[in-house]
Amino acid sequence: MGWGRKLQTLSSPRRIFNHLAKKLEVPAQATARASTLHSFPTKITIETGNICNLRCPLCPTGTSETKVPKGMLTLDRFKQIIDQLGPTTETLDFFDWGEPFLNKDLLPMVTYTKKRFPHVRIVISSNLNIPNFTEARAAEVVKSGLDHLIMSVDGATQPVYATYRVGGNLEAVLRNMRWLLKARTELGVKHPKLVWNYLVFRHNEHEVEAARRLAAEIGVDFTASPMRTDCGEEIFLPLDERLKRDSLWIPENPTYSQYSHEALSRRVNDCTKPWKTTAINWDGYVVPCGSVYDCRTYNYGNIFETSFKEIWNGERYRNARRAVGQGATGTNTICETCKKNGFPLYT
Repeated sequence: MGWGRKLQTLSSPRRIFNHLAKKLEVPAQATARASTLHSFPTKITIETGNICNLRCPLCPTGTSETKVPKGMLTLDRFKQIIDQLGPTTETLDFFDWGEPFLNKDLLPMVTYTKKRFPHVRIVISSNLNIPNFTEARAAEVVKSGLDHLIMSVDGATQPVYATYRVGGNLEAVLRNMRWLLKARTELGVKHPKLVWNYLVFRHNEHEVEAARRLAAEIGVDFTASPMRTDCGEEIFLPLDERLKRDSLWIPENPTYSQYSHEALSRRVNDCTKPWKTTAINWDGYVVPCGSVYDCRTYNYGNIFETSFKEIWNGERYRNARRAVGQGATGTNTICETCKKNGFPLYT
């Protein structure tokens, strides 16, 4: 979408101003980017909780890492967050270090956002192993106003699927997919968009096409995405260490790997997230993106103690932008650490 056409789609002067300010403050040249911003992030991640019912081996939640307190975001606290950020937010991701549907307030959060800020596009990523999921619950998901549901399913057979999604039940997930599609059809709506996302590892790369056919048979969209090395540790380690440690998980087919020679040669040594996005964990700690697991240690502020506006232009955020944009060192920010290790999430 062209810039002029983009402005035409914005329905409020505040969002128009936010886009114009961001265009000026975040040019392509990293060294020219501002450290103090007049624009707010247009994409935010809000963690509804860091508890999960599966035990995925490359996720710190799945491996029962204990350094971070566990808990769930309440509806009242969610309102404190979205009321500050909703006016300028375009996309809201309801996921990070846990299974969103374990939070009983998830759908009320979706509904509240859509009523208060109908322009916000809401995305949920789920393993879809939802306890006590029913056809009626599927209808509630569809009615909530959710725009996009990513369903993480990494296999076409139970043994392959459960190698990574430890504790998961493939048949239950496929049934839940069908119920969601049925509810959408019966209600005569096109949303949420239902996308089967298949993380490709070495152990499951041979089932990608079988999964693609199964998705088509059910009637949902399908994407095959490259896996990541250990999600909780990747920003702290150089690439060669991560590849050595997690080598048995990395697919052999370069089509599905972000760690092939060709893919690595295309990597971009830059990141715009400290200017464009933010992530807020269930207990209010604000970090620059969803890759930061230990938010108690590496946060830039707490939204339940300080307004987001103050955090966004606070000393830690400004130092992070200097580290990424101007190459400042000694900032003691997680962004400087991530840059030193090659921006693992950026390709």
